Amino acid sequence: MDEQIKAYETTRKLNGYERVRNAILEGVQEKSLVIGRQIYYQDYSKMAENKTNYQRALYYLEGAGVIVNEVIITDKVPKELLQRVGLINE
Repeated sequence: MDEQIKAYETTRKLNGYERVRNAILEGVQEKSLVIGRQIYYQDYSKMAENKTNYQRALYYLEGAGVIVNEVIITDKVPKELLQRVGLINE
């Protein structure tokens, strides 16, 4: 699956919230972010560009069932979600 993620490139520049969202999803998928891990703004501040983009990414991931109150609550990202955000192309 990692080859699919790296082989697929987006055709447009991602905005701040999309970069944060994708970084967190990739971290969960690659097991570098595990259940119970706290997410901090400082870790993603350069990607997010501002706090609003960071919060927007967290709201998106809360709706997707990946994060609650800045804490990772899942160890696997559904394939459909990865397709929707453009991390894999199948």
